[in-house]
Amino acid sequence: MRAIKVFISFLLLFTTQSFAATGAASVYKVTITKIELCENATINSETSYTTSGCITVGTGNLTVDIASASAGAEIAKFADTSTIPIGKTYRWAQPTLSRQFSIAGSVAVTKTIAGTDAVCATNENNDSGGFLNIAPYQSMQMGTYGGTPSEVTVYTPDETTSGYHCVTSNCGTALGSRTFNHDLPDDTSTYGHAVDVSEGETTFKMIYLLGSPYIRKDISPKITIKFGTSASVEAFPISYPIGVGDRCVIGPYWPKVNINIE
Repeated sequence: MRAIKVFISFLLLFTTQSFAATGAASVYKVTITKIELCENATINSETSYTTSGCITVGTGNLTVDIASASAGAEIAKFADTSTIPIGKTYRWAQPTLSRQFSIAGSVAVTKTIAGTDAVCATNENNDSGGFLNIAPYQSMQMGTYGGTPSEVTVYTPDETTSGYHCVTSNCGTALGSRTFNHDLPDDTSTYGHAVDVSEGETTFKMIYLLGSPYIRKDISPKITIKFGTSASVEAFPISYPIGVGDRCVIGPYWPKVNINIE
């Protein structure tokens, strides 16, 4: 059995967060298992909300690349709007998604030790092994400085202060005590109001306010969804060996989403 190593570094626990940067995704494949419309939602915090008066308009397993121009049309076909009751007002959309998805992209960062600008890219040779297999929802894979981004498997992480930053391609060695949270961007009109990620579950939910409230009339409506992935990959420059070498870790960031019913 291959040995795995974890290094606890409280110094890097905070400094890596301040150097986070985002970049564009050329691939961002998500699997949608359900789409619901809700009459009401109460947002308690970014990670806590309740809904009422919800109906399901789409269910199954639809994998779609939201970095593609055709993504919105594919999801619109997934949703059956003929089941929406006449006369009720819906203000919220609640998709349920798999916590496993695929991305390809790169992020411009500044190396921790060298202090020079560099590009951290996803690398298909770095997305499995070690901690990525043992704790996929608590690990962030290593990126590669330079090169062409390739498609990798990633996960929506648990909220934890015991996560791992991989510092080798097979993640047999990692920096421990990493903090992962579900801090959404402040722009709720495009990034959603809240997220519901439960540890141990393979899916998660998000809640979005529709562009305008919708009241069903005689004709079945059309759901229009637009995505933005120009800043949906996140990377951190890190040091390993600590204080000597330059590495980077890379993973998904929140895409922009705009949902309307016409």
